[in-house]
Amino acid sequence: MISTKRPQGFTLIELLVVIAIIAILAAILFPVFAKAREKARQTSCMNNQRQIALAVMMYAQDHDETLPAADTVWRELSLAKGVMVCPTAGKTLANGYVYHGAISGKALGDISDPTTTYVTADGKAAGSTPNVARSFVDLADRHGNMLIASYVDGHVGQRTIKSFVFSDAALYLTTKSGLTVSGGKVSAWADANGNGITATQTNAGNQPTYVAAGTPNSTPVIRFEGSVAVPHYLTCGDVLDSIFAGNSAQYTFFYVLKSSVDGRQAILSKRTNVGESNRGGVGLRLERSATFGSYHVAIMYNAGDENLSGAAGDGGATTGLQQYTTSVPDVFSTTTFNIIASRFDATLAPNTARQAIWINGSARPLIPYESGSLPWNKTGIYPGNNQEHLLIGAEYNKTAAEGSRYTNRLLGDLCAVLIYANALPAGAQATVRTMLKEEFGL
Repeated sequence: MISTKRPQGFTLIELLVVIAIIAILAAILFPVFAKAREKARQTSCMNNQRQIALAVMMYAQDHDETLPAADTVWRELSLAKGVMVCPTAGKTLANGYVYHGAISGKALGDISDPTTTYVTADGKAAGSTPNVARSFVDLADRHGNMLIASYVDGHVGQRTIKSFVFSDAALYLTTKSGLTVSGGKVSAWADANGNGITATQTNAGNQPTYVAAGTPNSTPVIRFEGSVAVPHYLTCGDVLDSIFAGNSAQYTFFYVLKSSVDGRQAILSKRTNVGESNRGGVGLRLERSATFGSYHVAIMYNAGDENLSGAAGDGGATTGLQQYTTSVPDVFSTTTFNIIASRFDATLAPNTARQAIWINGSARPLIPYESGSLPWNKTGIYPGNNQEHLLIGAEYNKTAAEGSRYTNRLLGDLCAVLIYANALPAGAQATVRTMLKEEFGL
């Protein structure tokens, strides 16, 4: 008799179907599980930063409402090791967080917007200052392209690094906000980041002109005109130490401007009212003259005295004036706006390696000039001296005759000035340029 009983077990086809179903389910569920694990890590990270921010506020309460200094904050707080470990970064990073350098040593009452001013954030293992955020380059977006930050008002939230690009500038002057205008003239230009810094001009004759729609996307601009005797300029007062927040060894400046006028034009400079001869201080100058025959952008310092950061001269005591300039006729536009970036980094080798200039994203070669080769005797912008005034749109020469002390002045349109308290690498600069282009329709 023939048996019709089916053999035990599964056929090969049945096994393959089951395996395929399991693989499909795994492909669907594993990302869900990964997201759930990351969500748990985010929750743990948020709790860590909430505890750190609370410790910072308790420190402030015990020290006359003053926040801890950036260089001592982690030692002063004496936190448990586990609180400083971001679970996403892992235990190999003993401290996965950075303290906001811009609030270092500040009084709580001086913070204009506690809801947007961060205290801590996810940070990189090695930044410009260990576990201190000098700018957005020191932050880390390790939570699904987002980072977690705690704020002065006590809340903790997620943000993109891109959202910190402008807000992390030590000084951000933009014509999109902060302008005080009367009779078509600008009398004040307030920092957009709420750092309490305002560029002002109380003398009506020296006030630059307000142009309501001066950029391609109709953003307002400040037009600097005037004469040698009555120049247009704004002054921020004695703010350099506040801007650099104790990190004068590194900084990066950005300017968005348009100018087609020949001559020597100072965009940003420093005026010191102390008894030192000709202490003017040029941060950036645009020049077109018979000396060069084309546009140049210059950064300079007195090497025998102090360089841009206030340290001993890079060139040595015998070289006197050292000026760095670069020809830019192929990249500088005389018909539209330019984005100029200048960077100084005292941690690098002396002279040209420490300074760099970019015009619309193009790095320009720097040329040193020895003492006496040009009739300029200026030192650069740096903190450290008393009664310093940051000038926008002019350069002060205290040895010139009265009425001729602002010969070098900007003649053109300006819509933004940014200062970062660290040396931004090329990639970070590209991010800033991209956002400035978007901001002003360039």
